[in-house]
Amino acid sequence: MTRSRWISVPLSLAMVVGLSIAGGQPAEAATPKLGAVFNDQDRAAISKRIAAMIKATPRGATIRIAQYRIDSTDPRVLPALRGAVSRGVKVKIVLDKSDRNPHPFADNGLNDLRTQIGKRVGGNGTDTAKASYIALCTDGCIGDRYNHNKFYLFSTMGSKKKVVVQSTANVASDNLDAWNAAFSVAGRSKLYQGYTAYFNDLVRRKTNLNYYRTVTDGPYKAYFFPRKSSTGDQDDPTTDTIWRTLNDQVKCTGNTTVGTQTNHRTIIRIAVWGFTREKVAQKLRALANQDCWIDVAINAPGEVSAEVRQALANHPRINVDNATANGRWMHAKYLLVEGNYAGRPNSKVAFVGSHNFTLNALRHNDETWLKIDSASVHDQFRANFRTIMAASPDFPF
Repeated sequence: MTRSRWISVPLSLAMVVGLSIAGGQPAEAATPKLGAVFNDQDRAAISKRIAAMIKATPRGATIRIAQYRIDSTDPRVLPALRGAVSRGVKVKIVLDKSDRNPHPFADNGLNDLRTQIGKRVGGNGTDTAKASYIALCTDGCIGDRYNHNKFYLFSTMGSKKKVVVQSTANVASDNLDAWNAAFSVAGRSKLYQGYTAYFNDLVRRKTNLNYYRTVTDGPYKAYFFPRKSSTGDQDDPTTDTIWRTLNDQVKCTGNTTVGTQTNHRTIIRIAVWGFTREKVAQKLRALANQDCWIDVAINAPGEVSAEVRQALANHPRINVDNATANGRWMHAKYLLVEGNYAGRPNSKVAFVGSHNFTLNALRHNDETWLKIDSASVHDQFRANFRTIMAASPDFPF
């Protein structure tokens, strides 16, 4: 019976099946899911998603990665990258090399990838003129402190083209211990080209503290840093992207269906590792005075300044939770607006990226921040935020 079934398969179908397996792309490389992913339930969810995307990248395609850190404490991404190099994917990586991470190639897994790239394309694996490479930026690439980026670009990934992945996570063990998020989208040519141009500028490694630029593609807008102050004052709010977003775009009233249950006031939710920009915290308090509601999940003192904690303390419409609790800590960097945004009541907008609310992130680091104007995506982030808040006690002001 089994033999007769095989005999009855049309020859053309058998040839298609054979070609799909033998065509250079692994049989397991179905197109991974796009959109938002969080490590709240499965702590390895983001790492698994990235590794699956790498495995779904076919021979001849290009993967570009800008990351603060990649090391073997993440057991999935480096092996997936080695597999990609082996099957002829062009892998281009730019990494930070700084006081916090002075010897990236001391990690055996990363060094093995560098060696493998060198054997495949020639050289020692760091030559940016080659088809594949790992480039290191000392004290930033365009900025002068850190290449803190966490994004991935795939020219082809499974059945998708021009895939952009913006993450908050390093490729390291803090993927598992910390709260993190990532978002991916395909087929947005202008967005993909904007990220690719920024990646190429990172690889050139020419300092330009006045680099700041943006690209808009439908519901998406990417912001690329560093951004120079227009006045010479590092705290100048008029050239602070987060402050300008809150000041220029957010209104507390006018909603009829979203926001708070009573009176539909706008709600701002923030999950962030580092928060030291006092003017941003003061703007949040000013919005609370105008009847917005503010929820913030931050780490214990160290990454959050005393001035910020003071600005957020003791207000009836500001709630701050300590995310350094129950074996987890905050590493995500996102901002959610549910309410009146850009003159549109009842909006839902999410921002996510590598960008902390610190002066380094604004003025000195290589960073990316992505706006996603989508109610469904906002609601996925909101669900993650509620999970974090449920696991985090009130901040002990």
